[in-house]
Amino acid sequence: MKEKSIPVNSEKAFFFLRCRLKEGGYELSPRVKRFYLNAVEVIQKEKITETVGVSNGFPSQEFHLKRKPITTDRVEVKVNNEIWEETEDIKYHSHRERVFTVDRNEGKIKFGDKINGNIPPYGSTISVIYFTSSGKKGNISENVSWETGIDGIKAYNPFRAEGGSDPESLEEAFIRAKKDLKEPYQCVTEKDFEYIAINTPDLRVARAKAYKGEEKNTVNIIVVPFSFKKRPYPGENFIRSVCYHLDRHRLITTNVKVKTPEYTEISTVSKIKIKEGFNPELVVKRAEKKLRDFFHPIFGWKDGKGWIFGYPVYLSDIYECLEKVDGVDCVFNLKILPKGAFSGVENGNVFLKPFALTVSGIHRISIVESVEECRGMV
Repeated sequence: MKEKSIPVNSEKAFFFLRCRLKEGGYELSPRVKRFYLNAVEVIQKEKITETVGVSNGFPSQEFHLKRKPITTDRVEVKVNNEIWEETEDIKYHSHRERVFTVDRNEGKIKFGDKINGNIPPYGSTISVIYFTSSGKKGNISENVSWETGIDGIKAYNPFRAEGGSDPESLEEAFIRAKKDLKEPYQCVTEKDFEYIAINTPDLRVARAKAYKGEEKNTVNIIVVPFSFKKRPYPGENFIRSVCYHLDRHRLITTNVKVKTPEYTEISTVSKIKIKEGFNPELVVKRAEKKLRDFFHPIFGWKDGKGWIFGYPVYLSDIYECLEKVDGVDCVFNLKILPKGAFSGVENGNVFLKPFALTVSGIHRISIVESVEECRGMV
């Protein structure tokens, strides 16, 4: 990123920022969401220095801190000004090692029993330096002005703070555990492959379809990236990332091949009769938009979740789609004009290639002023 000042016919100088992608690529063009000058990242937490007590020389001593919960930052414990080390579990340490554990939710520290972990000497002073947070209360709303108490620095946050959370309750932990039991972590079934592909870290995978490959022990999976393009295609790095993620979760004997989608462009020609009292031009625009949305590979079909992989394009489905448009009385003389990945046309219906998706083409809709009975006409 470069910053350059350019003189213009003004008392003030203008600045231009240029971002250049050095490597990789993207399926969805990056967009600048916000731009601020003199901005810094701020985390809501407070540093606490506290003397918690004096050692009585007994094993497994516990000391409670005045503030909780404790953040994930390093907790510094000094025994008579000698630094001891934090550990996740004292049982893995010898009786000579000066270690302690921290219960961050309860706000307490615990020492060893001279079998696992050393005991602070009798009469020694225990002091602790740690950080605490206000949790959800630290997520202050946007446009709040504030001032630091030490240096007197004034600032304001232009948008809402986020990320702060309170300690998890036992009930919440049970709910999370139940949900976790339903989460697939190993690719066994086709649904497992699809779920794990869609949840590839740092990628927006809109859709995925897994199916058996021609080779033994091979699973093919089609991935569709989230994109505003008419035909969303995954790039090379996108496919590589999905493949690497699936490789970590597949069975050892299973081969995985990540593929790009095939598209069939669907154009239509039809005639409609407008209901009395409706603007014909607006009704036609609504009908055209309805068809464009209906054939969208990501947001199309009847449920708005994208066209079903490989599902034929039936005349009856398009009739149903158009007749739901506000102002359309009836539809007739409908024809489908396919282009791309389709295997054939029979009785006006278009049969797609296996696992192909649709995209919208051009839809030509003409208006008929007076028809005695238009449903069922050919």
